[in-house]
Amino acid sequence: MIQVRRSAWCTFTIAALALTVQEARSDNPFERALKTFGSDAAVKGYVQPLQDLVGANMSSGWYRSAYVPSSGLNISFNVVGMAALLNDDLKNYDAPTPPGFTQKTFRTATVFGKKGALVNDSSRLSYRGTDGAINASFFPLATLQATIGHIQGTEVIVRGIHLPEVSGFPKVTFWGVGARHSINQYLWDDDKAPIFIALGVFYNKISIGDIVEAKSLVLGPQVGTQLSILELYGGVAYTNSTMKLHFTSSQAGSPVIDVELEAKDKVRGTLGAALNLGFLHLNLDANIGSVTNLSAMLGFGF
Repeated sequence: MIQVRRSAWCTFTIAALALTVQEARSDNPFERALKTFGSDAAVKGYVQPLQDLVGANMSSGWYRSAYVPSSGLNISFNVVGMAALLNDDLKNYDAPTPPGFTQKTFRTATVFGKKGALVNDSSRLSYRGTDGAINASFFPLATLQATIGHIQGTEVIVRGIHLPEVSGFPKVTFWGVGARHSINQYLWDDDKAPIFIALGVFYNKISIGDIVEAKSLVLGPQVGTQLSILELYGGVAYTNSTMKLHFTSSQAGSPVIDVELEAKDKVRGTLGAALNLGFLHLNLDANIGSVTNLSAMLGFGF
């Protein structure tokens, strides 16, 4: 079982910045666990928590302020870390039993669970669910990001990184692009604005190993206010996140599994605070939905 704890968070961050870890073979514990499933229906519940956590991470870390200047050249470079938090509900699910069982479902481990449960039937049939593949209290993601603006109150954000296989978790390729537009420029001058208002749209895509691919669309407003070097901000966003899995099962007959999942969250809220220290910027925010995640950003620029 893959361990993803505090040490793994540090490893992910180091990999994001330096990329010094050598890639290992693609047949890792995570992918081997997926390939034990022989049907689309069986794998869906096992992987659904991963989709919910990945979707939460991809929707966060896009901004550190609700302020978008109406004009002028501004460029910043950022390192962003996200961590979606796991609760016990994400570690178990009701899986379908194989054909021939009187009992139709049984409670067993998801990809983040422990040992797969054993189910026995009155006809003396016995079946054990797949073990969890990731032992974690949170699911991390890190990326590099750049923000460029501003033409008529609009800025463009690009992000992306390649993380090699770490501690048995498969390689990750992640990229995204987004844009934000100033709304308060239509209401008052920047230097007289009591609050800042912006509208953003963001698109992400991530590949995990050779068989998992996810994407998300995020759209929503942000509002904030400046208190000296401290800025408080928040936002509400509509999110649409999907994940596809395509692989050949290791079960008899080698069936091809082709599954598409959708994250539970459609609306997420953000609350955060940032310190603006001239050329250096620091921020931390919480993103709240059915899954809660934290994101932090270290930025350089103006």
